[in-house]
Amino acid sequence: TLRVGALAARLDVSPETVRRDLADLAAAGRLSRTYGGAIRPATAEPALTERLSLHVAARRRIADAAVAWLAAERIATVALGGGASALHVARALRRADHALTVVTPAISVAQEVAANPAHTVMMLPGQVAPAEGIVHGAETAAALAAYRVDAAILGASGVDAEGTTDAMAEAAQTYAAMAAAATRVAVVADASKFGHAALRRVHRWDDRSLLICDEAPGRALSDRLGPGRVRVA
Repeated sequence: TLRVGALAARLDVSPETVRRDLADLAAAGRLSRTYGGAIRPATAEPALTERLSLHVAARRRIADAAVAWLAAERIATVALGGGASALHVARALRRADHALTVVTPAISVAQEVAANPAHTVMMLPGQVAPAEGIVHGAETAAALAAYRVDAAILGASGVDAEGTTDAMAEAAQTYAAMAAAATRVAVVADASKFGHAALRRVHRWDDRSLLICDEAPGRALSDRLGPGRVRVA
């Protein structure tokens, strides 16, 4: 959420200019106007290139914790999603010394993980969503139905007491299929995602679920997950 005055000062323009631009952006569906400012719509998601520059230190800690969890649990096969948090996990896996078979719909994730010769990477088929760098669709879902993996590691646009959501309907469908193929589901999410709900539900918390995060979540979410199933990096 941003205020008109703060935007005017940051951009060194008049408040009237900011108000006109906000009105144009609101008309295009890019944001919602509030009293004195604007807010990004709940269903909107910044581009992957933009998200990779946000919460970098937190995401690196979360990624390292996720890789440590994989090693401690002796997980051999993992489905790894796309998005900024998952890409940080993939980069951490480049340094991992335990061998994994990784199934992924994300092109950049596949490239990062495959840079470590200890890992085997299975790239899923499907229609490419260029902005997000993932594949999706009927072929992707059919391929995932043939797999059974020890764990799925998924990012999220929103994390609440019910589970996780994603702003991209196509990605959400793929990630839900990944969760269904997994014995355990680890959600990697920084605290900025807590309490938010995006367009489509991906995963509902169950006895397979684990949350790996950078700050302890609120009581409602912690109680819903239960003891021992929240790891703070």
